Amino acid sequence: MNMIRIAADTQLATTTYFIKAIYLDHSEATSAIFYNEADSSKTEGADLLTIHNSASELTKCVVFPGIRGVRFPVGCYIDYTAGTLYIIPG
Repeated sequence: MNMIRIAADTQLATTTYFIKAIYLDHSEATSAIFYNEADSSKTEGADLLTIHNSASELTKCVVFPGIRGVRFPVGCYIDYTAGTLYIIPG
């Protein structure tokens, strides 16, 4: 299983992309927004997924159902705030 560590805003893919799981950890509340875009526009309405933790839940792990997980048909751009973020491709 290949995990990808994200440490800044990242263009993860410019074509169709699948994510099987996401792991987010930080010492305080933080978030990451995943856009279905082939560039860094952060277009309103193109945000497909947001993962965040809170002061009472500092670690969040999400595993998506199915063989490949969640699909980003156009591409995948991640607007990253802070913390440790790992992506497991589908």
